[in-house]
Amino acid sequence: MTTSQTNRHHTVLPYREDIDGLRALSIAGVVLFHAFPGALTGGFIGVDVFFVISGFLISSIILKKIQSDDFSLVDFYCKRIIRIFPALLSVLIAVYAAGWLTLYAQEFALVGKHIAAGASFVQNFVLLSESGYFDTASESKPLMHLWSLAIEEQFYLLYPLLLMIAWRMGGRFSMLIVGALLLSFAGNIHLTQTQANQAFYYPHARFWELLMGALVCLLLQRQTVIPSSIRQASSVSGLLLIIAGYAFINSGKAFPGWWALIPTVGASLIILAGPNTWTNRCILSHAAMQFMGRISYPLYLWHWPLLVFPAILYGGKLSPELRALLVALSVLLAWATYAWIEHPIRFSGRLRAKSLALLLTSVFIGFVGYNTYHRAGLTFRSVNKLNTAPQTASLRAAQPLTSPECGVAEHERSAFLMCHQDKHKPIRYVVWGDSKGEALYWGLTQKQNTHYGWRMVGDIACAPMKGAQRNTPDAENDPSRCARANPIALRSIISNPEVKVVLIGTAFRVLTRHNYIEATGKLTSDQAAWQGLSAALSELEAAGKKIIFAIDNPTLPDPSQCMPPRQTDFALLNRLLDRPLPDACTISYAQHLNETRAYRRHVAELQARHPNMLVYSPDHLLCDLSQGTCPVLKNGRFLYSYTDHLSDYGSGLIADEIMSLVESDNPTAGAP
Repeated sequence: MTTSQTNRHHTVLPYREDIDGLRALSIAGVVLFHAFPGALTGGFIGVDVFFVISGFLISSIILKKIQSDDFSLVDFYCKRIIRIFPALLSVLIAVYAAGWLTLYAQEFALVGKHIAAGASFVQNFVLLSESGYFDTASESKPLMHLWSLAIEEQFYLLYPLLLMIAWRMGGRFSMLIVGALLLSFAGNIHLTQTQANQAFYYPHARFWELLMGALVCLLLQRQTVIPSSIRQASSVSGLLLIIAGYAFINSGKAFPGWWALIPTVGASLIILAGPNTWTNRCILSHAAMQFMGRISYPLYLWHWPLLVFPAILYGGKLSPELRALLVALSVLLAWATYAWIEHPIRFSGRLRAKSLALLLTSVFIGFVGYNTYHRAGLTFRSVNKLNTAPQTASLRAAQPLTSPECGVAEHERSAFLMCHQDKHKPIRYVVWGDSKGEALYWGLTQKQNTHYGWRMVGDIACAPMKGAQRNTPDAENDPSRCARANPIALRSIISNPEVKVVLIGTAFRVLTRHNYIEATGKLTSDQAAWQGLSAALSELEAAGKKIIFAIDNPTLPDPSQCMPPRQTDFALLNRLLDRPLPDACTISYAQHLNETRAYRRHVAELQARHPNMLVYSPDHLLCDLSQGTCPVLKNGRFLYSYTDHLSDYGSGLIADEIMSLVESDNPTAGAP
């Protein structure tokens, strides 16, 4: 998310103070949404306003230069580098330095991955492979916000070339821009209805927003005389649309979709109204709005890492007072970045030499980030040696032993976010399930105590089933993904005679806290889910597969909330990081049984319908039954890795017993 800052002396465009004010309105919405989401539920649409502004300004510059035969593609990209890289690289370096000092290896590896993605402008694709924008996991990603910057730069890789082609074909800019806008908007509507995360992150589903700004540029080029009253109404209407979007749009809406028209049309109306309307002149051109508009880009870059890092380090929600202080600090850093880094670099000579130096620096920083990710967060750092227990809250240590295959055709692998198998052994065992099943899979793979290997096939929030489909959305996964994935997974398991054992691993909340539609089309609260699961088990049994059903583990807080205070080499920093641990880091066994009572009843009924199915409960390993408690740690090691998913340690404990069931013929072994 950035815009093309204009300046009276350094651009072909006349400076419009009201556009800086519109930037201020946009960044205020984004920052307030991130800092106080409950107070401004639709603040995230400020990014969509920025897209329109950026599309308008860039189009105005390019079209004017093309029409005067003064456009240089090399100079255009050099100016983009000069505009974008100074503030971006400053933030990436600061985030890396802060991570080096304070983050555990797994956390630092993720930061390294996102630094590489941010420096190469592919963060939107990386996030799409991980989770959704509104998922709680995004709160642990200090560079999550660079997705919008990536989309802009992906747009500007193509857009100038297309405009140059249109000019050589007779200057048919309107046909190109309107046609591309309509195609992109149609793609946005389709994806929003079918694949919400893709609609949010795919560039072609967002390009129409930048093209809205380009369309505004074309309309203003016509220099049509518009009555003052219409301009005034346009300005006021646009401002009211954006404010209404801030107030009434929320993360529960199917966004972008049709809802994105509210901020984009609002921004377009404000720009179309011109700088002389009362709203644009007296509100958007106010000195305070000008200041915020000038620092809007570095403010966008700084505010999210400043909000995320303390949340990671303190393991939970931040107080309103601390969040307000962090917002103030982000404004201060944004001003310093603009005044001391961005402005001096941008408005000095030697354009191509500076842009080349910045580009090489970006490549180097991206390489450092990738190297950090590839080397698992650089475990030799002091913070890892001083904090041993938190390192056990890790998962996927066995990933180097696996390959991204799961027994399905290559063109079908996109149906699964979890598709792994042992690369060194013949596959005889399969885990079919969601992310809870994947956590079990990593423990089984890590043990390496058999001549045969394991395979994982599944998707987030997708319980194995046949003839039933989840009807309610999930923060991480669209129901249509499950509807596509489950038949492929079932067919691949049944059709492979080498597969002898299938372990079913899925979260109890996926089965019990969603609505499902069964084959007959009847909507039920949970019966359809269990019927669909039973139908899938029947197919597996008919194919001669041995089935093990793993009871879900207890639900405890995210381990990040239960970490002891971090220790570093710096006494002052250690004092700042000191904090008490919450009581919720241990729950009672009775509470666990109470929360899962209905779920366990359904499992018992399922086992009665499938008496040859083995049911395994890990309670005796994950809870201290003599004390009646279920803790986060056992023997000084974390049983969980993220949210309530098992760690490598917890999964490894269970893997030993699962393997005994794999070889067992006792249908009641491990029964709850």
